[in-house]
Parts: sequence; C-alpha cells; structure tokens
Amino acid sequence: AQRRKAEREAKEERERQRREQAEQAEKVQAEQRERERQARLKRQREAAIQAQQEQREREQRAREAQARKARQEAEADAAAAAIARERCAWKGCREERELSEPISTALGLRRFCERHRDDYVQFNQQRQRKAAGRSRRASR
Repeated sequence: AQRRKAEREAKEERERQRREQAEQAEKVQAEQRERERQARLKRQREAAIQAQQEQREREQRAREAQARKARQEAEADAAAAAIARERCAWKGCREERELSEPISTALGLRRFCERHRDDYVQFNQQRQRKAAGRSRRASR
C-alpha cells in the first residue's frame, strides 16, 4: 500500500511538473507572441510615419516648384512689360520714343508709337466687329 501510495505520489508529482512545464512553455510562447505583435505594431507605426513624412516632402517640393514657376512667370512678365514699356508693341516696330499711354490688349497693357497707335485701335475695332458678327450668326 505504501509503495502504491509512493508511486501515486510520484505520478502526481510528475503530472504536476509536466503541467507546470506546459504552463511555463505556454507563458513563454504568449510572451513571444506579444513581443512579435508589439514589434509588428511598431513597424506599422514607423511605416505610417515614414509615409506621412514622404507625403509632406512631396507636397513641399510641389509647393516649391509651383512657387518657383510663379516667380519665373512673374519675372518673365516683368521683363516683357519692361520691354513693352520701352518699345512700340506693334510687330516689327522698334520705336522707343514718343510712346502712347498703355492700351489694353489681349496680351495685357501695351504701348504703341504714335504711328501704330491708330493702326492698333482700328485693327481692334475690326476684330471686335467680326467677333460680334460671328456671335450673331452662331446664335441664330
């Protein structure tokens, strides 16, 4: 009886140790899974932060390019305006003295020499009459 009791106690002890080892192994695995989950979350957060940073950099570059383009266009317009102020706007005319007050044209304000100012006004009136005629015909 004592031997069976000792065997039973030894068996129960082995069973208890096996359960403890299984519980310990499960605990270690759970800790490992949690570390992996935390690492995965950290990588995802870092990737999201990186993507946001790259998006901000792309947007900044686009804004800078747009500002650069606007500056270049403004400089070109200023240069064209400076040239236009200095010379008659009539094609081929190089007159630089006695320019008229600026006249509104399709290209903005332009100045003409006295000889071409009247020519431009006449040309513009003819163009407007033709456009009005086309408009009337189109609306019929």
